[in-house]
Amino acid sequence: MSDIPLYNHKLFEMLEEAHKIRFSEPQKALDKANYVYIQSIKAADEKLEAQSLFEMGLCFELSASYTQATKCLTESIKIANTLGDFQIMADSLNCI
Repeated sequence: MSDIPLYNHKLFEMLEEAHKIRFSEPQKALDKANYVYIQSIKAADEKLEAQSLFEMGLCFELSASYTQATKCLTESIKIANTLGDFQIMADSLNCI
């Protein structure tokens, strides 16, 4: 992760926190992932954007907001496809 700017590294850490609490506190995890998503757009970091959309999609799915989950996961797939990031793409496809 040494090639990731410090600011984005902290956002990736926040996304990891969301990942850890998604089952116990899905709304809190969603809030964290949404914050990272907004910051990723500001920073023009597409990888972070795709990962935060993936995490948001999972949180929406856990809270039975299936339409929102599908929107987030679909957008994550589109961005991951553009980046050639097959891991995010596969993870998102597995959740739809």
